[in-house]
Parts: sequence; C-alpha cells; structure tokens
Amino acid sequence: MPRQQVTAHFTSGLGNRLFQAAAAAWYASKHDRQFVICEALLEVPVHASEANEVLLDLLHTVPVLKQRPSDVAIVSEQDLAWPQTASFIVLEGYFQQETFAEALRPYVTGYLRRLLHSTPRSPHCFVHVRQGDYKGRLFNIFALRDLPEYYRRALRMLPGPYLLTSDEPQRAQTMLEALWPEASERSLLETTHLGPTLASLIMCSRAIVCNSTFSWWAARLMTWSQCMEHQDPRASGGSVAAEGPTSGPIVVVPKTWCRTLVDLSWFAWIPGFRWAPIGDLGTPESAGWTSVDWPTNDGLEAAELALIALVAGLVLRFARSYMNSNKYGCQGLE
Repeated sequence: MPRQQVTAHFTSGLGNRLFQAAAAAWYASKHDRQFVICEALLEVPVHASEANEVLLDLLHTVPVLKQRPSDVAIVSEQDLAWPQTASFIVLEGYFQQETFAEALRPYVTGYLRRLLHSTPRSPHCFVHVRQGDYKGRLFNIFALRDLPEYYRRALRMLPGPYLLTSDEPQRAQTMLEALWPEASERSLLETTHLGPTLASLIMCSRAIVCNSTFSWWAARLMTWSQCMEHQDPRASGGSVAAEGPTSGPIVVVPKTWCRTLVDLSWFAWIPGFRWAPIGDLGTPESAGWTSVDWPTNDGLEAAELALIALVAGLVLRFARSYMNSNKYGCQGLE
C-alpha cells in the first residue's frame, strides 16, 4: 500500500513558503506521512518571481509530484490537530509558528552542506531592512512601531562589519548611516536575485532581522549551518575554521512582530470567519537568538483608534440607513 502524503499550498514570498513547507514536514512527521511538493500547488509569486525556484533548490530532496492526486483533504491552520483519512493532505494557510521550523531542518541539510563547501563564512552581520509594503503605517499590523529605534538598539548589541540588504537599499543605507555613523565597516549587498541573496545572508556570522519571514528564515538557516560547522568541521570543506558558540547573541529579532489594535477573535461569531492569530514567531534563546522591543507611539496609536472608530461609525450609519430604506420599501409593496 503506498504511503499517505502531505503537502502545502505554497503562496506569497519565499519566507511564507518555507513556513508552509515546515508545517507540511511537521505534519508528515506527526502523522507518519510522506512530505511531498505538488507542482499544481506552487502559486506563481507576485513579488518574488524566483521564490519557487529557490524553494525547490532548498528542498531538492523532497519528491515533486507533477499532478495533484484525486483523494484530497484540505487542512487549515485551525484543523491541524484533527486526524485525516484522505490519502493526500493539502495544508492551507501561512503557519507562521516557530514550532514547525525544526521539522524542516533535515530537508535543507543537503543544501546547507553544498553551500558550506562552496562558500566561505563571512565575518559580517547582515542587516535586513524591509520597506516596500511596510512603509504605510496606518492600519498596517505588520509595521514596526519605531523602525529607527529598533535598529539603533540592535546595532548596539551586535558588532560589525555589517552587510545591508533591503528592497530599498539607498533609503535603508541612509537611515542606518544616520543611526550609527561610527559604523564605518558597512557594505551593501549588491545582488538583486533571491537565491544568491539568501546564500549570502546564510553565510554571514550574525544577523539583525526585521519583521520579515524571509530574513527570519535566513537567520535560522545561518544558525543551522553554523551548528553543522561546529559539530563537524569537515562540513565546511576546510574553507573556514569552525568555532564554538560565542558569548552573547548572534541573532536579534523584533520582540513583537505585529500590532493588533483590534482583537479579531471578537468577530468569530460571523459565519465563515476564520482567524488564526499571527503572534511572535518565537526566539530560540538556546541558539543565540535574542529579541529587542521598541517604544510605542501612544499618540499616533490613539489617532489610529479614533479613525477606526470614525470609519466604523460611518459604516454603521450607512448600514442602518440601508436597512431602514429597505424596510420601508418592503412596506410600500405590501
């Protein structure tokens, strides 16, 4: 009898796809299934055109199916605990939980070993600054509360030299120069291709992560590759001398990744409403990770809450007017 299988519906950027893959690997281990990738479930990325190519390279040991099987059950983030009898399971969601990450480790070992043999370890601390869709702060629950202050604190914790990567490199470089002018050893990652960018970040020695799943995974893969070097110096092919764990943190991450002005679980009574809380991804302190919080801007948050209340009031007023007009219209027809 063929072994039952599990995969994920891979969507969004590379970081989200790696969490989806990790959840499928975790599910496979927990329920004795085979973790596979189905080409029909690899969405074409909107803002990261190379995401599928890099994902398949990272997970080159995972079997790839050309077609989607017929006996399929869809499992959401809320239904992971329920046993499924279908021969093929498709996980649907983002699964942004640190709990799943370790399950993916065996599947990326081959990629990391190949990278260690071909690329020397860099002394740099990579600094990832995400601008793009995070620039608009209003109603953006993923936006950092005080972006410059977070980086100011993180730069004080981790020494240079620094390797900066960003979707808006010049803007990010200007910000960091203003925050940390004494950090003269600062270079900009030139490549714009996703695969080489990820490889360069993995082969750094320390990391300052923004609230981006891409840089979170880059830092996680970096620490895994360092563990491989420490456990077996031959893993690096002699390109670097493997060193033991250093004192202090090697990865700094935001303490809180998103700001929830409204508890969306309040709306659970609405038919069809599904809400999986997007919490902290977790900080594995034993791996040399530490977290940095940032101060809130209470005045601006109060203004945002006032604007939310105003919009809600207008919507309620429109709904009441519509219901009243509909009511009187029906009476006129009687």
